Amino acid sequence: MTGGVLRTPDTDGRILAGIGRDHVLTAARGAGLPVRPGPLRLAELASASEAFVVSALRGVLPVVALDDPAARWDPGPVTASLGASAGPAAQAGNGSIRSAAPPARVPWPVP
Repeated sequence: MTGGVLRTPDTDGRILAGIGRDHVLTAARGAGLPVRPGPLRLAELASASEAFVVSALRGVLPVVALDDPAARWDPGPVTASLGASAGPAAQAGNGSIRSAAPPARVPWPVP
């Protein structure tokens, strides 16, 4: 979330246009959140109020830290709300938001 807008990278081959992502974006629009697909630079991500990723197997997962540039977030209300309302395809197993130990580094799809 940046400035009250849900930002998401384009589905141009660097991320999948999966069913979980579709459910989350549909739920966001249904809740009245503006959604803006397009390039998302690391500096913009670092200034976000909250961040999450969507996985078909894990559901909606909050992002809590970014290494470079350094940023930290607490799981936010939009993440929790979308995780709960996006439906089974975007929920983590029992409908709760789960987190797992992240890999040491995950490359961000920078345009």
